Amino acid sequence: MALPRPLCATSRTIRAWEDVRFVGKTAGDFSPVRIGFDLTTRFPAGQNQIARTQIDFNGDGTFDVDTVSPPATIESDYAVAGVYLARARVTFDDGSMVTVPVEREATFRIQTHLLAYTREVVCKLYYDMKHRLQANNIMSALNTVAASKRRVPVDLEFTWRQSAHRCR
Repeated sequence: MALPRPLCATSRTIRAWEDVRFVGKTAGDFSPVRIGFDLTTRFPAGQNQIARTQIDFNGDGTFDVDTVSPPATIESDYAVAGVYLARARVTFDDGSMVTVPVEREATFRIQTHLLAYTREVVCKLYYDMKHRLQANNIMSALNTVAASKRRVPVDLEFTWRQSAHRCR
């Protein structure tokens, strides 16, 4: 026997992302880098003003920006390579002493890399593939970009072998 369904569902769950959106202009880059952010808000039901805006750029729990109104430009420098979780918290209020202010949060993940490490990986990949291609070892060159334990799928290898015979 099925449970009875409610006659009317008038309540609606309000998620934080509906009221506050915090997005970086890039999710990753080489460090050091300055990343700009866009903070957009929409007033929750019953609220008509922003009472406080707080922003934590590196995810350490300390708010780097703590002000009443959101800044016109929001930027942060990331000098050290790593993964950061930037967070914005906006407190909305209706101006009444009777009601409790409403807080909403949004986060944005940022990942920065060292340019030297990335260059080293790309150069190693390039030279490994180049040497294998010079030796006319095309299947091995294709496997250069695959994971060390992963092989080229059998159907791809078969298709390549067929096309290689047609080209000769």
